[in-house]
Amino acid sequence: MYQPALDGLRAFAVLSVFAYHLDAGWMRGGYLGVDAFFVLSGFLITSLLIGEWSRHGGISFAGFWARRARRLLPALLLVLLAIAAFALFEAPAEQLDRLRSDGLATLFYGANWRFIESGQSYFDLFSEASPLRHMWSLAIEEQFYLVWPLVTFACLRLARGRHWLLGLVCGAGVGASIATMAVLYDPSDPSRAYYGTDGRAHLLLIGAGLALLLAQWRPARGITRSSVNALGLSGAVTCLAFWVWVPDTAAWMYRGGYALFGLCVA
Repeated sequence: MYQPALDGLRAFAVLSVFAYHLDAGWMRGGYLGVDAFFVLSGFLITSLLIGEWSRHGGISFAGFWARRARRLLPALLLVLLAIAAFALFEAPAEQLDRLRSDGLATLFYGANWRFIESGQSYFDLFSEASPLRHMWSLAIEEQFYLVWPLVTFACLRLARGRHWLLGLVCGAGVGASIATMAVLYDPSDPSRAYYGTDGRAHLLLIGAGLALLLAQWRPARGITRSSVNALGLSGAVTCLAFWVWVPDTAAWMYRGGYALFGLCVA
């Protein structure tokens, strides 16, 4: 079901990323807009999948992937064509091999691993950034879109339509991903922990867990609903504090900070 309020959250997340890249001093944590999108994606995609299962007793993988392709590929291909034209007419010859590899990795949903392999740090301010470097987050989303329907189907099939097994997978995945990010963090270059799908999965899975929770329970009117509203307001205020004050150099973010932000988004 369409939820208009989420459009407002998306807009705020996008604007925070713009502010971060424009070096707005009042939005030091604007980079976290990407993480808000991860939580939203986990929530929305899981809601769609379990909703389809409840209506039809199964999941159409072809239909799901076709919808994702229609939503993402036209804009992605347009960007790749524009960058190919730039490479052909404007880019220095020494950049062509790198741009070609970045473009192929982007097209085949592996841009984040490409940037890890090639040592292109997201936070390197002293080298010329690839025009495709921002595709690292889309690559993680696309990998999630490929794998998560299969995981959801298997869990629901094994549990005969009940959500407990998928919930266990979400919980275990969140814990494993948080630990992976902490172990992989290198203060001299956090790119492996920052770009890696394994270290980022907990944000998507927090959103997925929220979808499972709301599929089983809705706050009733009265004290319960007021408590949930208060919790939501507290989460919003905390998210705002993260966006305004938490710099991209904060080491504690890799030791549970991103997970805390994800829970606040949820």
